[in-house]
Amino acid sequence: DNKLYDLKRQSLINENPFTFSVSRDSKVKIKAKTKVELALIKTKNKNYFKPIIILPRNVKVELRGSKKILNQRFVKTSWDYFSHPESNLVIGEVVTFPGNSSSYPPHGHLQPEIYLYKIEPEQGYGLAKIGDNAFVVKNNDAIKILEGVDHPQYSAPGYVLWYLWVVRHLPNNPYKGFKYVRGHRWLLKKNVKIWKPSKK
Repeated sequence: DNKLYDLKRQSLINENPFTFSVSRDSKVKIKAKTKVELALIKTKNKNYFKPIIILPRNVKVELRGSKKILNQRFVKTSWDYFSHPESNLVIGEVVTFPGNSSSYPPHGHLQPEIYLYKIEPEQGYGLAKIGDNAFVVKNNDAIKILEGVDHPQYSAPGYVLWYLWVVRHLPNNPYKGFKYVRGHRWLLKKNVKIWKPSKK
């Protein structure tokens, strides 16, 4: 649309992203005034559409989880199937509170997904459970999630686990949401009882 945007984002944790989506054969010019990190995400898509610009103030931000279950996180969605159906991708970020989990209770979906991690402070770590396998994740790691397996994430106490998430729609089966693993759905009950240590 030939518009110019002067963008600043000094914190992945405390500020929302600026995201844009362009169709095939489009051109984007970026001029960096300082050292910068960008995430470039591409996939095959036959659709032509006008550029979609998502400013930080327009990002959908949700506080999910609870202190009781220790699964508090901010989920920041730039766009999904409902807001940008022309795209073959759904894109967002998660900020997992220290010592908490995200994508929890465990859930899954058939569409493939990629996570790119940042840890604050950066010497920290987190854990990614992908199906029956668990991996230590550190700053700048990335992981693929395939075949519909569940994929809860865990942040080490004292460290914030941030990750960029990208879901790719499948042909005739776009990503519209996830399903919780049946055995863990009890955690969603309103008055769920969680074990606490005895006062003795």
